[in-house]
Amino acid sequence: MSIPKSLYLCVKLMPLMQALHLPVMVRYNCKISSAKGKIRLNAPIRPMMMTVGFESVGIFDKKYERSIVQIDGELELGSGKVMIGQGGRLCIMEGANLRFKGKFENSAMIEIICKNNISIGNNVLTSWDILMMDTDFHQTINTCDGIRNSAEGKITIGDNVWIGARCVVLKNTDIPAGCVVGANTTVNKNFTEENCLLVGYPAEVKKHNVTRANENE
Repeated sequence: MSIPKSLYLCVKLMPLMQALHLPVMVRYNCKISSAKGKIRLNAPIRPMMMTVGFESVGIFDKKYERSIVQIDGELELGSGKVMIGQGGRLCIMEGANLRFKGKFENSAMIEIICKNNISIGNNVLTSWDILMMDTDFHQTINTCDGIRNSAEGKITIGDNVWIGARCVVLKNTDIPAGCVVGANTTVNKNFTEENCLLVGYPAEVKKHNVTRANENE
């Protein structure tokens, strides 16, 4: 049931011979709000390099919490599989670049809003109810000197990062490799230390020398 909509999306965003491999698969009830951009593959093409709306968590209802996809900018896919869970919303605006360097997993209900640049490393795991956006949409202005602050920034997430449930990742954020972001944390600045626990509003380093254990350890 998901093949026709997935094929339509791929044909809109990729050369035909690549699109026929169905490198991106969206669930049949996924809403494609716009597809004016392009998908770039930085790895050998294969089916289902990215899936949207299939992963599930028992507390969410697939029937009513459907996914939404808007790709008007550029989406880059690397060598690992990208899984956007049920109810995931993906918005890449015109001129923006969202890059997945490798494997990425989301369980459900992630919202990624990219108006400028978001780069996500390999083997990144995210829980449910995640908001990630590199823009405030509206500028602020200093009332003393009249200087405007840019509404857009960048987000960089390193390899082997784990982001817990209901976290918010905002513009001008750098989460180094191996970091764990605790549930309900808001990250809005650059960190430099790898393998640490980030917790709070706004996020602060709470523990050092800690990272996510591999499943086979």
